Amino acid sequence: MLSQTSLLGYVYSRDFSSVYVGAQIVAEGRGSQLYNLEVQRSHMDADLLPYHRYILLPYVYPAYVAVLLSPLAHLSLSKAFLFWAVLNFVITAWIARRLIWDRFVTPRLRLAVLIAFLTWVPLQLTLSHSQMGLLCALGFTEALSLLEARKFWQAGCWLALGLMKPQLMVLPLLSLVLWRCWRTLASFATVVLIVLGLSFAKLGLWIPAYLRFLAVFNRGGAHVSVYPTAMQNWRGLVSLLLGTDTGLVAQWFLALLTIASIGLAVFASSPGSSSNSPSPSGLPPDWQARFAVAICLGILASPYLYGHDWVIALPALIVLFSQAERLSSVFDRGQRGPAILGWLIAIAPFVSFAVQFRVWPQSTRIQLLPLYMGVLSGIATLVLRSRPAPNAFAMKSEPVA
Repeated sequence: MLSQTSLLGYVYSRDFSSVYVGAQIVAEGRGSQLYNLEVQRSHMDADLLPYHRYILLPYVYPAYVAVLLSPLAHLSLSKAFLFWAVLNFVITAWIARRLIWDRFVTPRLRLAVLIAFLTWVPLQLTLSHSQMGLLCALGFTEALSLLEARKFWQAGCWLALGLMKPQLMVLPLLSLVLWRCWRTLASFATVVLIVLGLSFAKLGLWIPAYLRFLAVFNRGGAHVSVYPTAMQNWRGLVSLLLGTDTGLVAQWFLALLTIASIGLAVFASSPGSSSNSPSPSGLPPDWQARFAVAICLGILASPYLYGHDWVIALPALIVLFSQAERLSSVFDRGQRGPAILGWLIAIAPFVSFAVQFRVWPQSTRIQLLPLYMGVLSGIATLVLRSRPAPNAFAMKSEPVA
């Protein structure tokens, strides 16, 4: 009993409790009240006894996530947390193997990349809070492998893991549209329809209630754990810079950054005049790196995002680092683009650490991580667009011997 209480003393302040509450409401047959804040509060208070959260951390995911995770409600909060923590550690090991040992990273850099991977603060936050982001990272990791192997249908199914955080999928999916990956998009859409159908059968048409909830939630501020100045995206950058995210100037600035992100993703995904020859998979040359840029820009443009969500960028950053290393041997010696990109990615873990542990001065109005990742994405795009002759370099996907 004492050990259970001690574990709950750790779990009650973690973000997983909100996901558990959503799953519990659905499991109890009260799905129609899923987005009722009072119902969420009553469940959370009961689940956390003898502890108490004074500020509610609401369930904010789409309803189908609660439906899919509802079996967890048959466990206590502490046991469900441990189950998801173990699952996240397994996914972490799988992603590390796929990205670092099976693909992309040369043997001489594997140890350094593995250390950077494990010390990436968003990964630590995800593991300590039993967050959902690693499922999205796994989906992107497997999709990269399957697309190169011309397994387009399977790639779409793996990408569907991104439905855990659908707002982060918009720009990567846009890249696939531009590349006419219709089979991948069709399989992704099929999974979406199946998941939505299951959730509608269980809860009814929940989307209008969810949209109304999001409108109230985004205006709720600290009362519902919404802290725009702490967000590590364009919204956080604007909020900290202007002191608000709701004023007219702030809204226009945020809209401009979002439009710029979409435009940059399209620009990065387009092959360009010097890269018209397709890769063996039928995708444009360097498509993995272009897809990685779209992933990073999708994270930046997300309307709701905290530091732990940058765990989803792990596949993107490793792909871009590999691309920078390989391109450095193709560019003329006077061109420093690949080297600059490589160093920016290598320093990114230190930037994340500085932000999380407040090494970066708190008095500044610059939200460092989104600004840094925005610059990194822009330079990556310029490097890809200035790539030399189409046959001078091809990013290899085979395991490095």
